[in-house]
Amino acid sequence: MNLVEQERQSLLKLRSAVIVTLETLRLWGILLEHQFSVVVATLPTNLQENLLSWNFEDLIVNRDNVSSELITSLIRFYVGDDATTVAISNRLRNSCPTLFTNDDALVVKATEIFIGPKIPKRSIQKLNLVNTCDLLIQILQFKPIVDLALARAEKDDTSKLALIAYRKQIGSADDAVNEAVRKRSDAYSCITDALELLHLVANSAVQPISSSTLSNASYLFSSADYVKKLSPANAKLERDAMIARVFESEDELAHVTVFHWLLSKGMSDVLIESRCRFFEGFLFHEIEEGKGNKYLELLWKYYEKNENYVAAAKILTDMASKAGTKANLSQRITYLSHALMCIQSAAETKANLEFKQDIQDKLDVAQIQQKTKASLESSGSRYSDQRQVRAAIEALNQQLYGLTDLYDRFGNTFDLPEVKLDVLQSAGHYEQEVIESIWKHIMNRELDAFVHGSEAESATKSKISSVILRAKKHYAASLQFVPIDFILRELLMFSFKSSLLFEWLPSLCKAAEISYSALLNVASYEYRVGDPFWKQNQRAFQFMFDMVVYVCECFKAEFSKMTTSERKILRNECLNFIAALQLDSHFGGNAQKMNLKKLDLLQTEIDSKVC
Repeated sequence: MNLVEQERQSLLKLRSAVIVTLETLRLWGILLEHQFSVVVATLPTNLQENLLSWNFEDLIVNRDNVSSELITSLIRFYVGDDATTVAISNRLRNSCPTLFTNDDALVVKATEIFIGPKIPKRSIQKLNLVNTCDLLIQILQFKPIVDLALARAEKDDTSKLALIAYRKQIGSADDAVNEAVRKRSDAYSCITDALELLHLVANSAVQPISSSTLSNASYLFSSADYVKKLSPANAKLERDAMIARVFESEDELAHVTVFHWLLSKGMSDVLIESRCRFFEGFLFHEIEEGKGNKYLELLWKYYEKNENYVAAAKILTDMASKAGTKANLSQRITYLSHALMCIQSAAETKANLEFKQDIQDKLDVAQIQQKTKASLESSGSRYSDQRQVRAAIEALNQQLYGLTDLYDRFGNTFDLPEVKLDVLQSAGHYEQEVIESIWKHIMNRELDAFVHGSEAESATKSKISSVILRAKKHYAASLQFVPIDFILRELLMFSFKSSLLFEWLPSLCKAAEISYSALLNVASYEYRVGDPFWKQNQRAFQFMFDMVVYVCECFKAEFSKMTTSERKILRNECLNFIAALQLDSHFGGNAQKMNLKKLDLLQTEIDSKVC
């Protein structure tokens, strides 16, 4: 920088210092005209102490802080007196343009506006609400927007016609009501538009916004772009403060407006957390107008948050049971599951315990219905009437059915034995013949592929054992619905008639976690008492003999892995069956004599096992 430029910069600084000094003197002159001692008394204590000790140079050096505080105190002293405030503002702008800028004048005007409504005025209806709120946005003051909008709404509808119309759900026939609703809506629009602007900026860290977005013509305010001066975090704080300001008010329709705005933004959690006193009534209003299950969902969440667990459970149960809604079967089951959790959190009164059992029963039946639907979806191709299958699946997805309907309308019609078994178990209805008939059907279905030569015996064995194992686990609390003895009798005869190897059934039992002792018990009864065929037919006798020998060999091999109780039971079953076979092996040819020797040896070996 050359000397000329340095001199020029020096002169400019001198000029600036002279201007500031002159404006400071003018400011103090104005202060002396307006009860200086009272104005200074409202300054912060530390600043008052500084003024007592500073010289004129200190005053100029610290002018930014001191001058702004003095001007603020002066304006604050006259707030409420429109004429004086405007006059002082104009004089300061003319006399101290550096210390009191046009923006400062705007602040004064806005301050007068948003502090003014705290003083009851009839002039609120004369105020241009949108323009006034626009000014407040320019100085980033948002809570006063709520105050002004609520004051205007109240003044425009002193008879509360809009609120009466809302509560009684009165239509649009009355002109006075329509006018009241429109005026309130216009006032509340200032709140929701300001919230919208703040919400955009609050989310700008995730979704950047442009000036054109904020200046969109759909917004009421021409100064919308000013909101971008806020950081996303501060915009969120201002947004939440506006919402809290509305919730602090007694204006129910303002609450309703903000409720709708929050829901449109996916902020239902804010409503549930707020515990706003008008929220429950709002939800009932929307539900009564048939606006969907989402309001019922909000209601039970609201009740749950407020620890009104019984009410939440009742709503959830009603949602699950109500036919004709858009809820599918999975959603209905979810509702019942959550209802059960809610009622479990409630006090254990007699009524609540009965209600809990009722929910549990409904949930059990709904899960059977889910199983019915899944069965039709997975095996629907085996039915000739595909239209009937699709209609049944759709019906199951639209409402909850009772046990009788599930058994007759779906279990019988579509030949679903597992569904019928579930229904009987859920109803606590046990009839041996019916249960055995259902299981015979299940077994025939699973064995059908092997019978027709389309499946290997190992695959059939795997399928059957899986079916039995799943059933045993599913009906663990009521094993009478898995008649093991009947199943083993059927499989014993099937394995012999199908010329399967004698180890096929024992290995199936092992896979299905059926004990060897259970198998021998059934086989021994059939051989000794059940059907003389097993003794009279040589091939049948040999099949039974080979199977018993195989099981005895398994007992010897797996002896160390068994519990003491299992060993004792199986040892006795083996010895009893061997004794029966020995008795019948005394008569016959050489083959029988060889069998007898083998049985004698096996008997000795097993008898020597110490359990």
